[in-house]
Amino acid sequence: MVQTGSYGEFVGHITLTVDTGTGEVVDHAAVNVPRTSTPWEELVETYPRVQAVKDVLDPALAEAEVIGAQPVGEVTADITTAFTGGSYVDGEYVGPGPLPTTGRDDRASESALGNLVASSLRDTLADPARGGADLGVVNPGGLRNELLVGEDGVITYAEANAVLPFVNNLWTVTLTGAQVVELLEQQWQTNPDGTRPSRPYLALGLSDNVSWTAATADPNAEPGDNVLSVTIDGEPVDPDAEYRVATFSFLATGGDNFRVFTEGTDPRDSGLVDREAWIAYLQENSPLSPSFARSRVVVGDLPGAVAAGEDVSVELSGLDLTSLGAPQNTEVTGYLVPRDEELDPEDPGEAVATAPVVDGAATLTATVPADAAEGAYDLWVVASPSGTTARVPVTVEAAVPSGVDLRVTAQARCLAGNVYLAVRATNGEDVAIDVRHYTPFGEKRFAAVQPGASAYTAYATRRSSIEDGSVTVAGYVPGQTPRYEQHKVSFEGITCG
Repeated sequence: MVQTGSYGEFVGHITLTVDTGTGEVVDHAAVNVPRTSTPWEELVETYPRVQAVKDVLDPALAEAEVIGAQPVGEVTADITTAFTGGSYVDGEYVGPGPLPTTGRDDRASESALGNLVASSLRDTLADPARGGADLGVVNPGGLRNELLVGEDGVITYAEANAVLPFVNNLWTVTLTGAQVVELLEQQWQTNPDGTRPSRPYLALGLSDNVSWTAATADPNAEPGDNVLSVTIDGEPVDPDAEYRVATFSFLATGGDNFRVFTEGTDPRDSGLVDREAWIAYLQENSPLSPSFARSRVVVGDLPGAVAAGEDVSVELSGLDLTSLGAPQNTEVTGYLVPRDEELDPEDPGEAVATAPVVDGAATLTATVPADAAEGAYDLWVVASPSGTTARVPVTVEAAVPSGVDLRVTAQARCLAGNVYLAVRATNGEDVAIDVRHYTPFGEKRFAAVQPGASAYTAYATRRSSIEDGSVTVAGYVPGQTPRYEQHKVSFEGITCG
């Protein structure tokens, strides 16, 4: 007899007919028997053997309660699977109720808990002796309960065990970059025979060093070309490079139709059981706080090539999570970064654009600086307040520097004992132009300066005297035949007071 169905819903009764002469199975029959709802008292009275089972079970359950009540970690807020049927209240996602777990286990949506567990697998197996994991991956069906903050934030052994109850071993497998992309593509599910299963999309939990963009959020989309880009440790995935992936033995052997795992190399069983490793992770890293940064962002058509000084637009959606407590994003900010550099979240530099987020979607339009060198860039888009980040490739083509009628003056002046550097650039063209000041005391960009108008700023030097110097002012004429020119102008030093 075996357990069948979900959550012990049935007991499988299998009958085998064996040829006693040859030992071969010549026939078989199987039936799912629904789990009984008959009270213990009636079962004991009807079936004396049940009392013998109960005599063993009752002390075991009592001991399990003692062990299960032991604290193993803490959380500062709920860390949950994705929910359905809820809504954003005062900017945070709230489940539909009435129970805290009502609406849980939306396996088609990314979750804070899934990404946390994936990060725990990566960290647990990062040591080369345990497999040398570069990233972690978990299937949503492997997450069977939530980490709820409750009254005191304490997570007990029983609560931690309820999240990962399957006693899977933890494995590492080597996948190429191309296979990592295929792994993400297989979230759009197909059975081995090519048919689509009842759950057409399963959202993998990914460690926090993985992000990716998709062309669609439609779970019924045709599998094959939905993954646009993948980033690991801030770098675009290299199709030919090898990555060690930490996961459950269930996934590593191709479970849930993620068959690309079976094409990997050097599969290694760490010998660790998921429950034990998970509880150890909670003990070592408490208190844990949820991260609501999504790994996946849906991006419209990629912008491709754009000339310096021109606008680049990107449509984004799927920015919000539906885990309990997830914030509703309100704004995205764009940063243009050369391809060989990473965005520093602590010091991202000057933003090229911002845009509002409505229902998890935004359209960001940014002007590429007129003086941007041609080459490969990434438009990093960061959603607030979740921190969800998308990396969109952009190729910048240099504007043609064929002359711009721009009259520039720079003069140092005294005001209240301090020096101010007044820079004025007057548009001599008959169309609006973009202007940018570059001075030793600051920079400023002016968009659409009208004919005859000036781009003027008095830069505070915070000094009582300055020496001779120079400023550079760039002018850019947009259009089908863009023009760009830099003007360098000197200024005389001055002493105030």
